[in-house]
Amino acid sequence: MPFYLIHPCGYPIGEVGLFMVVPFVFLFFVSPLAGFLYDRVGSRMLCTVGMTILAVALFSLSGISRAETPWPIVWRLALVGLGTAIFLPPNSSAAMTAVPPDRRGIASSTVAAARNFGMVMGVALAGAIFNTCFHMFSGGLSLKVYRPELSPVFMSSFRYAIGAGGVAAMIGAVLAFLRGPDPTAGT
Repeated sequence: MPFYLIHPCGYPIGEVGLFMVVPFVFLFFVSPLAGFLYDRVGSRMLCTVGMTILAVALFSLSGISRAETPWPIVWRLALVGLGTAIFLPPNSSAAMTAVPPDRRGIASSTVAAARNFGMVMGVALAGAIFNTCFHMFSGGLSLKVYRPELSPVFMSSFRYAIGAGGVAAMIGAVLAFLRGPDPTAGT
């Protein structure tokens, strides 16, 4: 996202930072609500909905063009934050309630390690997809020095990288749904 905002869109670095805060604002305000809802409906539905919203947001981002105004970017990033905020608290809570109290430290560290591993792998895979596509679509060029005439190549590569994230989120939604009902839902 930051490279898209800087290169094709031409936003200054300070504004790029403001754009990148949008998902975290939703995480901050929606996560407590998701935790409250988890206590009433369990994790299966919330995790499935959260991952589905995230997939829709990523597919929407993959279809974006060079944005002339902030709004097309902001609402998509807001959806990313919303989907993530709906998914994370119930998923973590489900892991914590699935183990005996004397094993919750292990469960907590495993969830944190899996989340961090997923983020690192997501960034690495998105970067690999983007760079492979950019190299292929540009006839062997690299993105070391961006030029405006590379915008179509950049956007095609961006679409593939973000679209791959959308596919991963849809797989996550299916897995969240298939894990079955919560034994503690609604209690």
